Amino acid sequence: MMVLRVRKVMRVLRTVASSQIKRFGTAIALVVLCLLLNAVCFSTFENASDAAHDYTFWDGLYFSVVSITTIGYGDYSPTSLGARLSWVVFIVFIGLGTFTYLVGLGVDFFVELKMREVRGMNPITGSGHIIIVNFPSEARVRRMIQELRRDAPSRDAEIVIVADSLEELPFREEGVRFVRGSLLAESTFERAGLDQARHVLVLATGLDDPRSDGIAASIISVVKHAQPGAVVIGECLDPAHVKLFQNNGCDRVVPTDRIAANVLIHESQDAGVGEVLADLTCKLDGCSFYSAEMEHTSAPFNAVARALFDMPNRIIPVAIVRDGKVFANPTGDEQVTPGVRLIYISNRREDWPTIERELKSRL
Repeated sequence: MMVLRVRKVMRVLRTVASSQIKRFGTAIALVVLCLLLNAVCFSTFENASDAAHDYTFWDGLYFSVVSITTIGYGDYSPTSLGARLSWVVFIVFIGLGTFTYLVGLGVDFFVELKMREVRGMNPITGSGHIIIVNFPSEARVRRMIQELRRDAPSRDAEIVIVADSLEELPFREEGVRFVRGSLLAESTFERAGLDQARHVLVLATGLDDPRSDGIAASIISVVKHAQPGAVVIGECLDPAHVKLFQNNGCDRVVPTDRIAANVLIHESQDAGVGEVLADLTCKLDGCSFYSAEMEHTSAPFNAVARALFDMPNRIIPVAIVRDGKVFANPTGDEQVTPGVRLIYISNRREDWPTIERELKSRL
């Protein structure tokens, strides 16, 4: 894993510096040569001109360095004609200009490296990050980032936005990176560190874009082909296209248009339902939905629900997921067994192993 990261970094450095390496190397060689020649001339001519002088090569090198960097402490200075001429030639005429040029090359290198990062051209070298594909709007993406930052599992994770519609991100935020490139090219997702990503969120290109589902499904296919083990969650606008997403390897599909329509209808018939659902699907304030896989518990759903609700933090189970099927508000005698995923409402994500140990003692 470390070898792969080093290779990615070296690939960036080669790409950025390929046109500068020769100039950089030539400038360094010329500066070093000027320093060495002036050091030799300074110690030789100064010692020859005055027997009281006992300058070593290292004294001459020290004098050359403080001169070429324009520090000039004044503790050494040439008095002989030869030392002065060498100082003028090797330091003033050649050295200072070359040293300034060298510093400029270094600044240009790091500026270009930073600009490549801003423009999404640098590869991601970390691990455990979350990839967000597509950029439907700044407000929507920033809201998602806020939600991810609110929840413990993703609070410290780096977020990588992959898009082909942006020259650069319209905002700057700590822990948010950008990768620009074709969304149908595996090389783009390779630069995004797909092999080390925690999961991939494929967003709709736009809520009013009729091509969105087709584009998103194609992206999912590319991601899964590049990294079959990647966990992909896709946003599907038309419920009729859910099967298409699943056939392309999408692990979880969220039909946002259908959810929005259902919430709207519920609110029109039962006032307050829409607001409650909005709060429960938001991790920024109050209670929210969470899920956890049962590892040791085996009991009827009503017994589990009663025991969890009686705990100090009042956990409210609302559904179970068994073999990929969701059972909302299951019957009281529905068995909760190891391997079943419990969907619950709480004001925080619970430390589930601790909760399950307490639950076992209550059943």
